[in-house]
Amino acid sequence: MRKPLIYIIILSLLVVGCAEERHTHNPQLIVLDSLQRVSPDSAFSMLDKLNTVFLPEDSVYNNLIYTETILNKTVSYASDSAINKIVDYYTVKQNNVLLGRAYLCRSINRYKNGQSSCAITDALMAEKLLPTDDKYYGCKVQLLLGLINLDAGCYRISLERLKLASRYADEFGKNPTLTAQSYNYMAEAYDRCGRRDSFMFCIRHIKPLL
Repeated sequence: MRKPLIYIIILSLLVVGCAEERHTHNPQLIVLDSLQRVSPDSAFSMLDKLNTVFLPEDSVYNNLIYTETILNKTVSYASDSAINKIVDYYTVKQNNVLLGRAYLCRSINRYKNGQSSCAITDALMAEKLLPTDDKYYGCKVQLLLGLINLDAGCYRISLERLKLASRYADEFGKNPTLTAQSYNYMAEAYDRCGRRDSFMFCIRHIKPLL
């Protein structure tokens, strides 16, 4: 009777071991990753003060989160070289979720540096790779695609993207700044399309968030 029990225990330990091997991210980074979705400035300050020696995988993960918090501000990187390393790493690792986030970072940086054609290619790749049920990153991708099309004068395409961004921001519901940005740009797209009634609806939606 004891042998089957021993086999079950061994099998359980193997399963747990495999699970731990897959989940190697530093707990501090996981907390900061969650924080940057709702309060990116707080996450940036805490990341900036981290004095930890990371394993290689966690070092790249740290760089990804740090890059996201930097790009959430008005600044950008002068070149894509640091972000390219993150993209290359997650391409090799075949981690589509983190690769999608890396592509989004590069897209935002390229957009800020006036490289709209490259930015839209990366944004579409991020849209393809990121999980459809992640409303936070769904909003970030749609917001960026909406802005790129708005700048290009493709107002109707922009409006459709910004509608999605606003819907995802509402569904995420934990970042008022992101929600206000989404509705603000959607209001601008409505205005460019000559739809003043919808423009005013967006403005009324934004006011409580200010």
